[in-house]
Amino acid sequence: WTPSELDGHNRNESATFAQIKAQGKACLPKSFDPAEKDPAAYVDRCSVYDPRRGHNKTTDVVINRKHTSRAYSLGETLKTCIYGRVVCGVKLEMKSDQWEFTQTPVAIKLLSKETILRRQHEESAVEDPETEIAAMQLAGREATKLKSNTVIKTHDVLADDENIYVVMDFCEGRLFDVIASNGPLPEPEARVYFLQILDGLSHVHRAGICHRDLSLENVMIKNGCACIIDFGLSLRIPVEPRRLR
Repeated sequence: WTPSELDGHNRNESATFAQIKAQGKACLPKSFDPAEKDPAAYVDRCSVYDPRRGHNKTTDVVINRKHTSRAYSLGETLKTCIYGRVVCGVKLEMKSDQWEFTQTPVAIKLLSKETILRRQHEESAVEDPETEIAAMQLAGREATKLKSNTVIKTHDVLADDENIYVVMDFCEGRLFDVIASNGPLPEPEARVYFLQILDGLSHVHRAGICHRDLSLENVMIKNGCACIIDFGLSLRIPVEPRRLR
């Protein structure tokens, strides 16, 4: 049904199947705007100065060819995913013609273009990396407006001939692992996380996005705060965001 057909009804009430069927064919999801990414990136093996240790370290670095001030180290793999892997990294800055580590850790999702193209032709493929990136950017902008840390944010999206590099907030771990390691949370602590998840979900909904895959595995902990991640199954709902406020 269309949003206009819902006018005058309580949107919080449950509808029976017969009521839904009587409204006619449901709306199709809206399309996301194309993901914003800079294709002018390259990976190089660089000597990077570590101010904390006082010496240089040789590491792989992904660099924006157009804006060389935007560069990130590529560290060890944190996890593998359908289209590639997630690595830890650090934002770099150029000082006296040499890269230097900053105090900003990041997580970088490396998405293989070859794998993306191959899986696009598979019937079992349900996640779309381009949609995920677009949804993350849209939801992250909504959360940033209100200075909230409860939705994962993208710092940068770069690409070269082989990979797409999605630079995101670095999080300490999953809420699932916290509960798996320590057992059920005390109620006061659970309330705090629950409110943070609801806060993140409110930003997602204000951006006009339905996450569709919210679980303990898709809630990370960042500086003690719950943070919603993984928009691979999300849809853009056919209702103007202002109607959800």
